[in-house]
Amino acid sequence: MHVSEVSEQVPAQPRECPQCGFAAPAGAHFCGACGCPLVSPTTRLPKTGPLNRAPTVVPATNPQPACFKDGDRIVLQFLPSGSCATLDVQQPTVLGRGQWSDGALYDLTPYNAVQHGVSRHHCLLRRQNGHLLIADLESLNGTFINGHRLIPRREYVLRDGDRLVLGSLHVQVSFCH
Repeated sequence: MHVSEVSEQVPAQPRECPQCGFAAPAGAHFCGACGCPLVSPTTRLPKTGPLNRAPTVVPATNPQPACFKDGDRIVLQFLPSGSCATLDVQQPTVLGRGQWSDGALYDLTPYNAVQHGVSRHHCLLRRQNGHLLIADLESLNGTFINGHRLIPRREYVLRDGDRLVLGSLHVQVSFCH
C-alpha cells in the first residue's frame, strides 16, 4: 500500500521593515520604502572598520544619459586591478560582503573589500522607470559617485561611466546591452 502526503502550503506573510515599519510584500528582500535589508546574511563576517585615511576621490561630472533599459546589465570594473564583474540587476542587489542564499547580495570580498572598508550591506542597486538607482545603506565609510558622497538611504541615478568609491574601493561603472 502506498500513501502519498499532501502538504498544504501556507502563503508567506508580508514583513514589516525594522527601519521604517513599511509592510513589504511577502518574499521581498528589501524594503520598498527605504531599501533596508529584510533578510539576514547566512554567514558571520568581520565587522567593517573605519578607514585610516579618507579615500582619494576626484569630483567630476558625467554627461552620459541616465537611461538603463530592460535587458541592460551593469559591468563593475575594480580599479586598479581591472577585474570585472557583470550583474543583471533584475532584482534589487546589495553590494557588500558575504552572501545570501538567493544571490541578492553581490560579495565584494574577492576585491579586498574588508581592507577597503566596504560594509557588509554597503549600497543597494535597483531598477526603476528606465534608470539604475543606487543608495548607500548607512555604510561606515560611505559611498561616492564621481567624488560626491551620497547621503545614506537617499537614491541617486547611476549613469554609464560613473566612478564609484565604496569605502576606498574604486569601481568604474559601465552599462552593456
